[in-house]
Amino acid sequence: MKLVLLRRCELVKPSPFGGQGELLFAGIGCGLWFIALFFRLSVRDDSWTWMEKLVECIALVGFSGVPVFFFATPPGSRWVRSVLLKYDGLFFQLGICCALALYIFPVAYLGWDPNKFSWLGPLRRVISDNPFSFNAMAFLSAAFIVLRLPFLFLKLRSQPPLIKHISHISKLFSHHLEITIFLTLHLIACSVLITDGYLLGFAYIVLFLGMNLPFSRQPGCGQRLQVFDFFLVLTCLGAMILFSSLHFDFASFISVHLFIVVVMYGTGLGREHFGYSFQVRLMDLKYYLKITAIACIVLIPLTLGLQFNRPLSGIPSPMEIVTYLILFSFRVGVMEEILFRSGLMVFVRDSLYRWQKAPQSQNQLVIMSTVITAIIFGVFHFGNNPGDGSLLSELEFKAVYIFLGSIAATFYGLAFGETNRLWCSVFLHGLIDTTAVLLLKVPLTAPF
Repeated sequence: MKLVLLRRCELVKPSPFGGQGELLFAGIGCGLWFIALFFRLSVRDDSWTWMEKLVECIALVGFSGVPVFFFATPPGSRWVRSVLLKYDGLFFQLGICCALALYIFPVAYLGWDPNKFSWLGPLRRVISDNPFSFNAMAFLSAAFIVLRLPFLFLKLRSQPPLIKHISHISKLFSHHLEITIFLTLHLIACSVLITDGYLLGFAYIVLFLGMNLPFSRQPGCGQRLQVFDFFLVLTCLGAMILFSSLHFDFASFISVHLFIVVVMYGTGLGREHFGYSFQVRLMDLKYYLKITAIACIVLIPLTLGLQFNRPLSGIPSPMEIVTYLILFSFRVGVMEEILFRSGLMVFVRDSLYRWQKAPQSQNQLVIMSTVITAIIFGVFHFGNNPGDGSLLSELEFKAVYIFLGSIAATFYGLAFGETNRLWCSVFLHGLIDTTAVLLLKVPLTAPF
């Protein structure tokens, strides 16, 4: 396999990105995403008015696609460094909260159906049956706190850890007074707004303590991810819980934006280090076609042989196939590939270097990083349950899902490791998901 699929292994020694075509991809990608969402809303429920569909699609693409694609361009990366990272990310936090307000308040006061905008009902009861404006402002205040904490934690990366003895904990909180205040506010906000939210508040405190333990920051590791950065990523992912609690469809992407701004750019490692590029090169396109063919040859017979599918019936329309491919690639593929390939796989690669256990062979390093990440990716899907029509029991379904998910993620990892370009694994992920759900009738509910 390594002779066929791994030659360049660009993830091992990332080279600077030229940036050619990335801005064009950002524009086309957001446009396609908007059209696919608009079509999907029209097909799913014809009771949506044109204005409702327009507002919802603008919000979903604006919160999900525009930042992800724009930040991966040279102008976007310069804007992140020169604007969004200033004043501990203040403009980023205010920007997100203002955009949320521009989405929330008009929809609420236009009296649109809460069954269409699923966050409307919960947001009216976020504290109690108080006026909507009070609940919304409380939520936006909590959002600002959640968004600010990762930026405050980021400042600790260049400082020596303070906890060398149990007695140093009190000194830690008094030394970082601003973080202590925001941790307290975060604990209160989560406890009030989220069911069992106090657990999330205490989790952030534990992460803060972990960031200040001696093992979290090692000398000479500033140019690679370290344990501190793993804790930092978790604080970014924690934002997902607050936004998901109110059923915002773009909740997971808020965490992705935090990861991009705080970890990719805030640490100074740069997007090359994370393979964060949507530049489509001819050699990568040829590679994508090759690995896609091999992945299909391997996965389709396995899916059918293990009875992971439902009985095959009907042929979807070309428009339906294109819509699913775009939405699976952008709404699922982008999020999961950023977190698992640009996040976890890069962390594994850097950890192998840090522990001085990195193989001499570039192929071996990519394979080790790919396999470790793929297994974790598969296990993370243990919570998926079979939908109607599954030929397998629940336990069998979970076991097969983990196995096939790990195999599929192996191909995603190889594509990412060979090209160091995120687009390749994103579109491979989207194509495999589309083939599984739409063509093989795998009993999964599409997340859109």
